[in-house]
Amino acid sequence: MSAGATDNQLATVESAPGLDFAPWSAEDLACIPDAKQWINDASVFYLAVRISASLLGKTKAEMVELVDTQEADTVIEMLERIESAIDAYSVILKLLEAAQARLIVAGAAAAQRVEARS
Repeated sequence: MSAGATDNQLATVESAPGLDFAPWSAEDLACIPDAKQWINDASVFYLAVRISASLLGKTKAEMVELVDTQEADTVIEMLERIESAIDAYSVILKLLEAAQARLIVAGAAAAQRVEARS
């Protein structure tokens, strides 16, 4: 975005129409999985989400007991699955937030045009 704004700055109703952005490059968009990759990743990420949900339902004492009674490799695998899902979803979240921001900016600019014609 230009006009003095960064991707992380909040736009106001007044400033949004003046913001600008350039299309993402093919390299930037390469992070988007194709349909086959989505299907493969979905089951892996779903397991990470289920593991996370299960862990979030435990007290600290229960978590300590779980870690203490599991093989170290099992705990490391759970942690790696969760980290992998975080990495993947972070990329997806960035993409969705960027698209959302661009639609808001474009909507504000379109509204400003309508007002100018009235």
